[in-house]
This record gives sequence, structure tokens and C-alpha cells, in this order.
Amino acid sequence: KAAGVLPFNQVPVIEIDGEVHAQSLAMLVYAGKMAGLYPDDAMKMMVIHEIIAAFEDMWVKISPTMREQDQEKKLAARKALSENEIPFFLGKIDGLIAKHGKDGFAVGDKLTIADLYLYPMAGILTTGFLDGVPTTILDAYTHINKSRHQVTAHPKVAAWEAAHKK
Repeated sequence: KAAGVLPFNQVPVIEIDGEVHAQSLAMLVYAGKMAGLYPDDAMKMMVIHEIIAAFEDMWVKISPTMREQDQEKKLAARKALSENEIPFFLGKIDGLIAKHGKDGFAVGDKLTIADLYLYPMAGILTTGFLDGVPTTILDAYTHINKSRHQVTAHPKVAAWEAAHKK
């Protein structure tokens, strides 16, 4: 930060050819393109970004609860979110995946950055990290869960998860 290494004074950052870049979504798109996980098809790109933006919009609703110090207020807010906003966004995302995904993938018939973005977001919702949000909140969203399974079943993800179990 003091040395000017963090373009937005925050992490994450990535250095490519001596140039430091920031913003996790930009890095995801870059890495996805380099790894063949970002399509050339414009409609698929749009749906990928719809899914990601919907998760980000949902997170905008959740994030104020992260700063709430009063436990009762925090739990009440998360209960309301769990009954209204979160299911709204999850339903829309599940519908996009149902329409545009195939064989358990979020968009198209192979792994994309949409699946990779969805995976940790779904984990945040189901691991108990957000106290007051039921860990079963994703149970009704078949297509989101199929995408999660595809990511979990990917050999490289499975190997990484095994190596980083706590």
C-alpha cells in the first residue's frame, strides 16, 4: 500500500508482465479467458455476467449485516433477507442456469467462470458463515446445486480442496 503496489489500496492484485492489476472480477475474467473458461460467444458472455452480477447484487443486500454489531439486529436482518431478497436472487440465478446451462454447467455445456464464481458464493450461503441464514437456503435451487457439484467434482478443484482441508 505504502509503496503504491495496490492500485485500489486493497487486495487482491495480480502482476502480469510487470504490471499490477486489481479487482477480483477482472482477474477472474482474465484467468478464465487464459484457461479457456470464458466463451467467445457474446450471448454466453452476457449470461455469465448476468449470473455474476446477480450474485453481486445479492451480496450488496447481505453485506451491511457484516458490519452490524448488534447481534439481534444482525440476525433479524439476515432472517428477513433469507425470506425475501436471497430467495429472489437465487430463483432468478437458478432460472438463468436452467435456461442457458446444460449437463449441470451454469452456461453452456462446459465449465465457465460462472460456475467458478457461483461455487464459493454458494459456500458462503451454506456453511454457516452467515449466522442467521439457514444452511439449507440453497436446497430448492436444483440448477445452482448441479453447477456446484460440477465444480466440486472437477479433479483440480477436488485436489485443491483436499490439500486445503482444515
